[in-house]
Amino acid sequence: MQKKTLSWITGIIGLCLFVLAIGVLFRELRTFNFRDVWVHFSNLPAHRVAAALLFMTGNYLALTFYDVLALRYVGQPLAYFKTAMTSFIGYAFSHNIGFTFLTSGSVRYRFYSGWGVSALDIAKIVAFCGITFWLGFFTLGGIALGLGRPVLPAAFVLSATAVRWLGALLAVLVVAYVALSFEHGKVLKIRKASFQLPSPRIALGQIAASCADWLTAAAILYALLPPQAGFTYFAFLGIFLLGQVAGFASQVPGGLGVFESVILLLLEPYYPPSVVMGMLLAYRGIYYILPLVSAVIWLGIYELFRRRLPERG
Repeated sequence: MQKKTLSWITGIIGLCLFVLAIGVLFRELRTFNFRDVWVHFSNLPAHRVAAALLFMTGNYLALTFYDVLALRYVGQPLAYFKTAMTSFIGYAFSHNIGFTFLTSGSVRYRFYSGWGVSALDIAKIVAFCGITFWLGFFTLGGIALGLGRPVLPAAFVLSATAVRWLGALLAVLVVAYVALSFEHGKVLKIRKASFQLPSPRIALGQIAASCADWLTAAAILYALLPPQAGFTYFAFLGIFLLGQVAGFASQVPGGLGVFESVILLLLEPYYPPSVVMGMLLAYRGIYYILPLVSAVIWLGIYELFRRRLPERG
């Protein structure tokens, strides 16, 4: 009876996710001017589009290792195909829908619960993946912001010195996390939240997977930008990370959205706004819309044939 109830619950969650994804997809497509998209894409050299698509594939591949490590952390490893499918659908949805913990958590519950992972372990997986995400940001932020020399526009609120101190702080947090991981099994408590520390091997794996995620995400947009003398990928990485942290912390008015508006501001010393807006449009199509379309198809196929698939393995 309990198994039948769980099957009904996960089925309803799957249906709701599918309907929600279709709605988001139609909403996103309505905001697109396909004529403008075609103009921007047709003016891009084929090798730059191919590079962006390759980095996008590498990014979602890196994201699968968030879940691989998380499942090992909770002692519930699954076949890689199942883990990769769940990760891809979860992140494609959360990137477009937002509310990452709720969206990706619902996707993970839909799949992992049917493969023998408990609700408590799924909650731990979601928290683990959230920590993994920030570890890479802190690591690369510490390097790029602490050692790099980004050219900041006058309107940017942080001075170059403050940016470097921010980078140093981020690096210290990562070193502290790795050091604490040698106390494997120790419970770290922050207010009411608690987190059992992983082994050093898993902690280092988190940093590697998350750095690969951030590096490839930045590389997608960098590949789409026209070559600029003296503007290296490392310099752009610092701008990309600043755009992310400012996007999380700021309330930039509508239009392009928080991340896009901040990137537009930070790239002002290097490119005219019209060029950046065109590249952001292409970036949005490659990194958000294309994976979402693929994820909707994958979820639809799975929900259609799920009763024919083995529920455990």
